Amino acid sequence: MRTHVASFTPEDYDRKFMGSVPPLILDTLSQLEAQCGPLSHISVQYEKIDLIFIPHNNQIIALSLENGPLEPILRKLRDSLGVQIRL
Repeated sequence: MRTHVASFTPEDYDRKFMGSVPPLILDTLSQLEAQCGPLSHISVQYEKIDLIFIPHNNQIIALSLENGPLEPILRKLRDSLGVQIRL
């Protein structure tokens, strides 16, 4: 979390959410990989924020962002971290 930026949700809620929801979503959607190919990322856009979940090395990269174009951020993650993201 950036300093001097108020979160929309309490910290304890964020911890619980991030510990349960992204793994559940990724596990559920990964069930289609045999038919559709590897899952690249999941993006969720709300009115106030964008969320991105990316499976990477048996971990989950989870980002919450101000609304805006996602492609530059996904491109930067792909290029700088070597994350397998298809644009």
